Amino acid sequence: LATIAPPGKLPAALPGGSPATTPIAARCLSADSGGRSSAAAFGCRTRVWQRYTSGGGALPRTPRLVSSRRLAVAKPRGLPRLVAAQPAARDPGRHTRAQPSPPPVTARLMRQISYEEMVNHDFEACPALVKSQEDKKEYRHITLSNGLVAMLVYDPEITSNSAMDTHGGAQDENGEEHSDADDGVHDEDLEEEEEEEEEEEGTAKGKEATKEKASAALCVSFGSFSDPPKMEGLAHYLEHMLFMGSEKFPDENAYDDFLTKHGGGSNAFTDAEQTCFYFDVHFKQLYGALDRFSQFFIAPLLRPDALQREVEAVQSEFVQAKMSDRNRVQQLQCATAAENHPYSIFSWGNKASLCELPKSEGLDVRARLVEDYKKHYYGARMTLVVVGGNTLDELEGMVRELFAAVPDKGLPEPSFESCGPPFEGGKIYYIKGVKDMQVLFMTWQLPCLKKDYHKKADVYLQHLVGHEGRGSLLSALKARGWASELCAGVGDGGHERNTCCYIFQVEVVLTKAGYARVKDVCGLVFQYMKLLREAKPQRWVFDELKLMAEMEFRFQEEEEAEDLAVRLATSMPWFKAEHALVGEYLYTEWDESAIAALLALLTPSNARIDVQAKEDPPAETNPRTEKWFGIMYGVESVSDEQTRQWAQESPAADLGFPPHNDYIPSNFSLQEAPSIPANARRAQPSVVFEDSFIKLWHQGDATFRTPRAVMYIAFCAPKAFSSVHASILQEVFVGLVKDALNEEQYMASTAKLESFLSIANDRIEVKLSGFNQKMPLLLHRLLEGLLTLKVKEERFNDVRETALQKRKNALLKPTVHATHSRLRLLSEQSWDPDEKLASLECLQYPEVEDFAMDLFRDLRVEAFVHGNLSRQEALDVCNDIKSKFASASAEGV
Repeated sequence: LATIAPPGKLPAALPGGSPATTPIAARCLSADSGGRSSAAAFGCRTRVWQRYTSGGGALPRTPRLVSSRRLAVAKPRGLPRLVAAQPAARDPGRHTRAQPSPPPVTARLMRQISYEEMVNHDFEACPALVKSQEDKKEYRHITLSNGLVAMLVYDPEITSNSAMDTHGGAQDENGEEHSDADDGVHDEDLEEEEEEEEEEEGTAKGKEATKEKASAALCVSFGSFSDPPKMEGLAHYLEHMLFMGSEKFPDENAYDDFLTKHGGGSNAFTDAEQTCFYFDVHFKQLYGALDRFSQFFIAPLLRPDALQREVEAVQSEFVQAKMSDRNRVQQLQCATAAENHPYSIFSWGNKASLCELPKSEGLDVRARLVEDYKKHYYGARMTLVVVGGNTLDELEGMVRELFAAVPDKGLPEPSFESCGPPFEGGKIYYIKGVKDMQVLFMTWQLPCLKKDYHKKADVYLQHLVGHEGRGSLLSALKARGWASELCAGVGDGGHERNTCCYIFQVEVVLTKAGYARVKDVCGLVFQYMKLLREAKPQRWVFDELKLMAEMEFRFQEEEEAEDLAVRLATSMPWFKAEHALVGEYLYTEWDESAIAALLALLTPSNARIDVQAKEDPPAETNPRTEKWFGIMYGVESVSDEQTRQWAQESPAADLGFPPHNDYIPSNFSLQEAPSIPANARRAQPSVVFEDSFIKLWHQGDATFRTPRAVMYIAFCAPKAFSSVHASILQEVFVGLVKDALNEEQYMASTAKLESFLSIANDRIEVKLSGFNQKMPLLLHRLLEGLLTLKVKEERFNDVRETALQKRKNALLKPTVHATHSRLRLLSEQSWDPDEKLASLECLQYPEVEDFAMDLFRDLRVEAFVHGNLSRQEALDVCNDIKSKFASASAEGV
């Protein structure tokens, strides 16, 4: 921490050079419960794509088993400051409604530690919580007498009311809470699912509504790795059953109905070594929600009459999960893991594993559910996070009262360190997939790195192997026409990150040519690993990652209460208490030997290789069928000769380390805040320039006051949407532009400067968001690429092939057809997806060349610049656009 630059003094150059997060028990929506949850359940197993803090080509999040309506996704986090951890008070006894809130204790209040104090801070003498200087929340870390560890979070942004009762309202004789504000909390906007498009229209209203939400999450250190052999999926099943009522609230819908009534919702997921439950609710109803929630872990009924319904719920999720190619790959990896290894467990569970098989063996499933609950669900294996608008003292009172009765004894938390690696190297598995695409998975087993999170040795490797800039593995694969996408690293779910091992995976989306030469693709991957070993670990790469992580944490953006609660509850067991917020961003020790040790494991002989395609496995691989998902697969043993060839090949000339990143900002000063008219709630955008070619809007930041900005540029080209064939030409052209600019865009994205090119009818849209200093530079380079693109036939063929695969796979979804049918009814110009597919199939290379030459005739541009960019900087952007495109619009490129 002593090496972290103080605010405003981040160096311009670096030293030395420059859940399955997957829905599992989604509780079905029922008309009789207001469109919310009933006892029935359904779900599907998915992967969430996430770029890691390092900015390296990222792996998807691990599939976890996740229940209900939405998925919590970790969001980005910047320069630390220390906050003295609040010492836990002695248990004051039950915090009842008749008691007043305990008076504030001065010693508990979090004090800010300056940068100078931080350098010499003695963590042993005074534990301190490291948090972002932009973080206005207050935290308290406590441990109850039963061993339960809790993090209490006071968020001043959550709407507060000085007259609010500590427990959020009075209770009637039935235990139901009510308040005068009840009529105002049933806001449908609070119930919309989180989507990426939330960044677009309507965000303001949704975010304002969300500020009224409090949340809690409780994570139990128990998961599917502990499933018994003849009841696989039992941890997942137990997670379902805990929703089915408690002794205090016996109605199996009491919890869900309460949350629904008060504008909230719930969710849960089961992972390899963790099970996490969480909810959000209107902040005034936090006490009532916690009361019902806590009973999951005190006296659940595990109702016998609900067993069959919940088995059907698990079965429904399993059926949906079978259609996901990603789930199929992971399930096959589990099914072919070492015998009796915890990785080999069928963690999904279904009717056969949880009902039919145990019944045939004379086993009592409910008795085992009760046994597992008593052995594993106790305080010392639980981490609780509560986020609300109540004071820390009030939150502590709630937690001590409501969770004091959680049992305090059970089996010790299991560790799987002695289990050894789950896979055997030297084999290639050919897997039949569902979608029309070819994907290569190369997997290595690393030791558990839980204690070394501050070294980030695995993130160093992820950043380099998954990089997409010049000299990268992906660029080399693209140049050969073998791949279109690549990601690499250790996923953040339980099957990739556990006490047994860390799983490092390289995932490559292959072209048909790459699939035909898949062993050559593997060879190029091994060559890059060899290059990294021979070059030895580079300190400047670590320093660059460290600088970007500090920058991101320093200017941390707000998370929603539910996301924050889940992230902290699941990560607290992996980090020291003082690092609960900053653990993902700590780069406090450069350990060259640790990186070299990991690189030594990434060899051809240690690699497990999976190749997934829609076609059947080759006959010579002796195709067979996996037990649970019914996956057809074949196995080929890699010959010693092939292994030696891979190991001896010298790195290709076009492979190398990435260049130093010139998009990392060094200036974080803020522009003067714009004035807000007396009769307006916020500053309004204004037109700062307009002529026959371009119209520019600008709006300074008067609200967030961070060194970030957003640019939106729309190029309106009517000819690009004049027919179905013209729209396909535009789509392929934009795909070629994105392909050509990928290296530049990727470099910027690692410095937290994102850019997107997309199509909206007759508009090509360019969007940029992130730290503002280098944003004009990125826009300049993107516009140059857009205007000067030289279409190459080999890249046209690859881009067209990828577009065809995506369109064919999309047509497998009924929702795609429904969406297009609606658009054809509502829009004057809209084409059927089958028409577009037919046009794409007959598209020829010369047509795109001609289209590119003619696209920018009669062009009209609209632009909007918002955030920490001045009016003059916005005008400079306008001049840059005009200097490049105005003449092209009049004459054609």
